[in-house]
Amino acid sequence: MSIKNCPDRNIFARILYRIIISVYDLRFIFLLLFLPMLLGSSCEPKKETDAAKLPKRPLELPDPGDNVLGKQVYVANCKLCHGLDGQMGGSGAANLAISILTLEEATTVITKGRNLMNAYENKLSAGEIDAVTKYIQLFKDH
Repeated sequence: MSIKNCPDRNIFARILYRIIISVYDLRFIFLLLFLPMLLGSSCEPKKETDAAKLPKRPLELPDPGDNVLGKQVYVANCKLCHGLDGQMGGSGAANLAISILTLEEATTVITKGRNLMNAYENKLSAGEIDAVTKYIQLFKDH
């Protein structure tokens, strides 16, 4: 029986063709995976940015002194967005360490809300708002 008359000849040719194509495709995949290494990409550490040169402030709450209520209100209501040190900026929250708001303006923002910040006039008493307003002023000095 000759190979020309063999019914499996086409199947054998197809399998051999698929193997050759697969190996050929693997060469391109190999090139894509290792091209950066072949082109000499650098694995050197990145240079320090200006932000990395800034002194690191400890992530801690400022000492409230006699204003313990202000600290409690801040931890319960403000820390989630403003962060432990007032600089987190979650959900677009302002950085309290560099805020230029006066005490009255800060009271208005806490009471009425602004941008994405909710109003707290129905959630906190006037005394709590006053206490937390005075407390967040400590972040500027911290």
